[in-house]
Amino acid sequence: MNNKLQKFSYIAFNNDEDNIVRDKIKASNEKAALLQIQQLGLEPLNIKKEATSILDIDVVFFEKITPNHVYNFTRQLSVMLKAGVPLVEAIDSLHSDSAGPLVNRIIDTIIEDISGGTSLSMALKKHPKMFDSMYYNIVRAGESAGVLDKVLFQLADFIASDLKLRMGIKQATRYPAIVVGITVLVGIFAVTFILPQFSTLFANSKIALPLPTRILLGADKFITEYWYLLILIIGFIIGLTKVILRSKKGSYAWHKTKIKLGIIGPISLKMSISRFIHVLETLDRTGVPILDSLKIAGKTTGNTYIEKNLSKVHQDVRMGKKLAFSST
Repeated sequence: MNNKLQKFSYIAFNNDEDNIVRDKIKASNEKAALLQIQQLGLEPLNIKKEATSILDIDVVFFEKITPNHVYNFTRQLSVMLKAGVPLVEAIDSLHSDSAGPLVNRIIDTIIEDISGGTSLSMALKKHPKMFDSMYYNIVRAGESAGVLDKVLFQLADFIASDLKLRMGIKQATRYPAIVVGITVLVGIFAVTFILPQFSTLFANSKIALPLPTRILLGADKFITEYWYLLILIIGFIIGLTKVILRSKKGSYAWHKTKIKLGIIGPISLKMSISRFIHVLETLDRTGVPILDSLKIAGKTTGNTYIEKNLSKVHQDVRMGKKLAFSST
């Protein structure tokens, strides 16, 4: 299916107000545009595709979707639905310059899919970069129970608490990160600029230098003469680390080690467990079956080691064991 939207200008008759309406609409093709116009309660009289200008092309190469985008989408949609606004009109009202062209394009595609008869949950499922499996399953449960507005309110509250937790962690780690960064920069400055001033003096001196001083002088010489090799080594280490962490075994080993590290370990473990509990509670309140809830919530921990252990809980519950006994 081609998701590229085109702009159409149309003239239609409004039977309720007995007047002519002239407006523009976005759709993938003329048939979809006609369907959208009819769903607005209008009788199409004329429709014409507009020429695309290069100025209308949105640049989205450097744009990414943030949790704030998802929160604003969810909160605003829940408010509109609670006020009784039809779904298509409610989603269409979410267009804004602050959302950015990428989010606006996703909203256009969702409107197009819903206008074509697709459910909201299935329309959201097509955009995993913005709506993960937890989000889509909660929306699907809300649609099935007929309480979509309430479900979206709960989902918005969950996203807000998750954002608050992330901000708290960032604020708590900001000062230590700044201190470590400054320390590293001072060390690099000392080795590359200050120490060379004394290297000639040390070289002409017949005094036996301490081991730490000899190590620093050797590091200075290596950096000065083989700086390009150092860059290659650092680049290779970073690339190799990324490859290892992207592999299943590497990711599992790192996540297992991370929760056992000094101060970072307990914080990381509590974050993962807290997120799992919040997601599980939200899914349960919205009517998602417990097995599906465990499977979805387990994937939101951000830790493959914990996820694997939670999958064992899922298997135990599926075999008939109680959740409380399975998790101990």
